[in-house]
Amino acid sequence: MTFVGTYTFYNDFDNCPYKAWRKHIKRDLPYEEKSEAQHKGTRMHVAMENAIGKDMPLPEEWKSAQALADIFRDAPSGIHVRVEYKLAMTMDGLCAYDDQAAWFRGKIDAVIMRPEDGAWIIDWKTGKVRENRFELECQALLLKTNHPGLDPIEGEYYWFSEGRPGQRYTLHPDATFITLRNKWVQWKQFEEKKDWPKRPNPLCGWCPVPVKDCEYKVEK
Repeated sequence: MTFVGTYTFYNDFDNCPYKAWRKHIKRDLPYEEKSEAQHKGTRMHVAMENAIGKDMPLPEEWKSAQALADIFRDAPSGIHVRVEYKLAMTMDGLCAYDDQAAWFRGKIDAVIMRPEDGAWIIDWKTGKVRENRFELECQALLLKTNHPGLDPIEGEYYWFSEGRPGQRYTLHPDATFITLRNKWVQWKQFEEKKDWPKRPNPLCGWCPVPVKDCEYKVEK
């Protein structure tokens, strides 16, 4: 079957292969309305995109990031800025985002690039502070594949809940490609066997898989 990997899929896959299969491949779970937290995140991304791309002031609830938005908006000539930047790749190189041959896809909230030099990635977050370097590493892999001259690539989160940036990381796309390829191989093995293991974990109470379908599912 044709399947395009994403960070969200592989993050769910690490958590529980069965959940990842039901959510992203079989796609037979009951529809869930977006939570207020999810709506808040959507509003924030629109506000940041407008602030950087259209020079619109940020609403009061996002004002802590105004100086950061200004850095992207006012980048000097020769610096490339992308917001809500969609990228994709095959196992052998770059491809268009909607290419059916894509092997991995993702979106970068904001990035500053100096051609034939380095790049700086920012991922906006409205939720609780949970540093996850691998998410940034996946974005760096897509960026490096589509812009091979970029080196080094650094990345960080911006935590709106605390009005501050997170830890800045120097990212390593080559190592990330190997990690993703290994996860893909494991996924293919499960797919060939038609056996997606159920893995009990602390997030079982929030899993969308119905209780009747998994012995590890517990109610929140």
